[in-house]
Amino acid sequence: MNEAESLPPLPTRHQINQWMTDAGWQNSAIRQADLDAVERVVRQAVAAEREKAAAFADSWSKPSVVMLAAGEMSAQELRTAQAVARGIAAAIRSAK
Repeated sequence: MNEAESLPPLPTRHQINQWMTDAGWQNSAIRQADLDAVERVVRQAVAAEREKAAAFADSWSKPSVVMLAAGEMSAQELRTAQAVARGIAAAIRSAK
C-alpha cells in the first residue's frame, strides 16, 4: 500500500453539514455559501501543494540532479532513476 492509499478520504459535503448540524449550526443559505467558499479555497490549496510536490519530484528526473545526489551511475541506472521520479510526479498529479 502506498502513502496516498493510506490517507483517509476527504469528508463529503453531507458529512460536513451533518457535523455542523450536530454542533448546533442551523442550515441556511449563508452557511451553504460559506461552505462552498471554504471548499473552493481548500481545493485550490490542495491543488497548489500537489503541483509543488510533483514539480519537486520532476526535478529529480534531471540527469544532473540525480548524478549529483547519487554519484557515478551507469546509463541504465540513470534511466531507471529518472523513470521512477517521473512516475512519482505523475502519481502525485493524478491523486484525488
